Amino acid sequence: MPPATDAISMADISTDLQNYSLDHQEHLIRSISSIGFGAVAGSPIAALDSYVNFLPTSGEVVLTDLLVGDPLQPGGKDSFDPKNNVVKYKTRKASVRPIKVDLKFAHTKILAMYNTYLGRVKTQKIDPETYPYEQYVIEKILESVKKHMRLGMWKAVENASDPSFLGLFNGWIKQITDTILNDPTHINVVDINPLTGTNAVAELEKMVKALPEEVRYSGEGVMILSTAHMDAYNADYRTKFGALPYNTAFNKSFVDGSNIEMIVEQGVASFNRPIITTRENLVYLYDDENKQANIDFDYQKRDRSLAYLMDFFSGCGICATEQIWVADAA
Repeated sequence: MPPATDAISMADISTDLQNYSLDHQEHLIRSISSIGFGAVAGSPIAALDSYVNFLPTSGEVVLTDLLVGDPLQPGGKDSFDPKNNVVKYKTRKASVRPIKVDLKFAHTKILAMYNTYLGRVKTQKIDPETYPYEQYVIEKILESVKKHMRLGMWKAVENASDPSFLGLFNGWIKQITDTILNDPTHINVVDINPLTGTNAVAELEKMVKALPEEVRYSGEGVMILSTAHMDAYNADYRTKFGALPYNTAFNKSFVDGSNIEMIVEQGVASFNRPIITTRENLVYLYDDENKQANIDFDYQKRDRSLAYLMDFFSGCGICATEQIWVADAA
């Protein structure tokens, strides 16, 4: 049983937190990659690693996808007659970026957090023997780290002067937008109207019809939508067709007429364009060696504050922008 609030000291808490961090540092750093398991059962919020390629690396990595066109031609000839421009190597580079967490807790905040923990212990919601206070604090921090990392993968734009998750690295939306502007022949832009609760079914069907059959019916395609766009699709579908018993209007798994899975990502809300891509075409990079990663706590006696410091490396990339279909308006 943990001691009463008036029996603890900031120094004791700092020591416990620091010891726990040192003993579990490798596990805690690696747990950041468990961001991929953030699914919500019975909803269109999918586990990130169900469609994103999680790639461990300690530096820059070359993302290469083999794009093969029509390799066939009539035979019966003795000569070697290779076809040009059939096999193409599309090469893109991506790298991890240094990321840090610097937090400062005032004495009163630490005690308030401890009181919350103690209350849960007293009501037997927490067993202090199996879930100590220091683990409770660190996991709360990591939960927020993983939430904002997932948002950053979509909407971040690398900016060292931006002290938020939005400046971490160039997220997938930035990479898609740059390709549309600077290399439009290597991405697929589909002309649709802005989505509403009366046209969303037909407009998203336009995007599906733009796909080659090997994507449309392979089970490898996913459509990334904002909550607003998912709501528009459900409202339009429910008005036109009602709810199917195997595919309800509130939990529609696939775009009708295909097996393109519909996934909601909070990070695409401001982009306001539906995106279709193939599974594992989007890449999440994380440092698997953790040589420069660390978690630490530091207690400052003079102002009775506790500092939390964390350093790790992460990033994201795209294997082939040719395997992305994005709406030009939504």
